[in-house]
Amino acid sequence: MEYTKRTMSIDSESITLNPLQLRMRDKVLNKLSNGDYKTEEVNCPCCNIPSNRVIAEKDRFNLPNTVVICERCGFLFTSPRMNQSSYNEFYNNEYRPLYVGESSAEFSFFQVQIKQGKRIHDYILKEIKDFDNYTKFVLEVGCGAGGILAYFKQKGHKVMGLDIGEEYIEFGKNQSIELKSGNLESVDLDQSPDLIIYSHVMEHILDLPQELSNIRKVANEKTLIYVEVPGVRNIHKAYQSDIMKYYQNAHTYHFTLTSLTRIFQQLDFARIAGNEFVRAIFQINKKSSEIRLDNEFNEIEKYLTLQEKIRPFFWITPIGLKQLAIRIYKRIKSIFQ
Repeated sequence: MEYTKRTMSIDSESITLNPLQLRMRDKVLNKLSNGDYKTEEVNCPCCNIPSNRVIAEKDRFNLPNTVVICERCGFLFTSPRMNQSSYNEFYNNEYRPLYVGESSAEFSFFQVQIKQGKRIHDYILKEIKDFDNYTKFVLEVGCGAGGILAYFKQKGHKVMGLDIGEEYIEFGKNQSIELKSGNLESVDLDQSPDLIIYSHVMEHILDLPQELSNIRKVANEKTLIYVEVPGVRNIHKAYQSDIMKYYQNAHTYHFTLTSLTRIFQQLDFARIAGNEFVRAIFQINKKSSEIRLDNEFNEIEKYLTLQEKIRPFFWITPIGLKQLAIRIYKRIKSIFQ
């Protein structure tokens, strides 16, 4: 496959890193090389079988990151990957500075989260017309500084957020958002959420069946579960057809709408909305609406190979020209503001 030539041989970062990000990247590299961060081999979460079909060995930061594809279902996942204790330390120490490029929570990051909250709210309202008809209890897992919840709070909803990043939680608390350190296993709720948000979180979770089991313990049949993850089939839009900008060491799974749906259906959830962005809404105990899911292996290989061919010419494709025009417009607008 043509796309593997670059994903195997690349020896530099695929995105621009500031000095802080470079230091964090090197710190993670050192911890991996000296064994402070330990790794483990894993099976496909859908089929429970290993895969030796390697399609990448590095990520966007030029960190070791072996991505494999399951030949039985087409699911992309990282193996080997850091184990849970190593990831916990990584998220609390290097993750935000490496990914955000700032050593501490900043109001600008909070503002970005608020805008993301509006996008999520708008999508849910498009699919669930009566969502805002009465006050909902909204729970977000992996909330960061809580900006997404801040928007839902502005819309009149009761909110609570969970995260393991202490500093970002403290920032959100100072913005009057109810945030707690922990996860679904550790939280004590006095009512079932009307909405549970996983915005760019599910791809970080190591044990997906366990996480969905945790959701079932706090949710009821009316609870909406909103999941947003970076879509494999959206690389041509979100990553300028550059596969190496997509892979990230913190992402243990690489979803399409089909693979995300397959995981949820196996644990008796039903998809009630979704697209290849990927955005999706699920509910529990809705097996009558089960969706037929085919093996994506051949389609995914063809798609990734095509993106590698398009990549050098992306900015003259219709999508590239549109994105370039938007960038120019925003630049001109900022000059005259």
